[in-house]
This record gives sequence, structure tokens and C-alpha cells, in this order.
Amino acid sequence: MAETPPIGAMSYRVTLLQKTRTTDAQGGAVVTWATLAVVWAALEPMRVSERLQAGMMGSQLDYRLTMHYRADVTPAMRVSWTPNGATAPRTLEIRGVHLFDGKPERLVLECSEVL
Repeated sequence: MAETPPIGAMSYRVTLLQKTRTTDAQGGAVVTWATLAVVWAALEPMRVSERLQAGMMGSQLDYRLTMHYRADVTPAMRVSWTPNGATAPRTLEIRGVHLFDGKPERLVLECSEVL
């Protein structure tokens, strides 16, 4: 059985973002990301991988984010956070959502940085 991260490990303020669609003046669809909630979370980098995309090398940074349980978090959402000492926020795509240790106390989000 995995050990629950201590509350003190949840030291990052992260913003949960959900996709919204609106109609612009010409009748077209506009996709934006709206804030669902701002929560405390533990964030740990998992791996860095490189891939060839459109003839160029690109990097993918993967993270594991642990937060208090919320029933409304899905893989269709994103997470925004600003690392300590950074001036610009980073955006993470949520790839997977699962219960920590199978209990509805904490959520684990498997994420990849949007580059």
C-alpha cells in the first residue's frame, strides 16, 4: 500500500482549467480554458522524453500531481501552475485521473506539459 503524501507536500497552488466553447461574432466556435478551482497540490516530475514531430525534435515533460479528492476532475481538463521562482505559468494536460490508494481522499493526476 502506498503512503499518502503528507499535507505539507501539497505546497503548490494549481489552477484546474476546463474547456469551454463559445460562439464568436461570425458564428464560429471559440475554445477557451476557464478556471474551475484553485487547489493545493503536490507536484513531482516523472520523466522527460524527446520525440520527432513535424520534422523537429520536441520534448515532453511528465508530472504526477496529488491533490485532495474532487469528483469533478477529468482527463479533458488542464492544470496551470507557476514553479517557484518562475515568472510565467506552465500548463499541464491531464492524461489520467485515479484515486490514491483506491480511496476517495486524494486524487492522482498523470500530466504532460503543454509545450
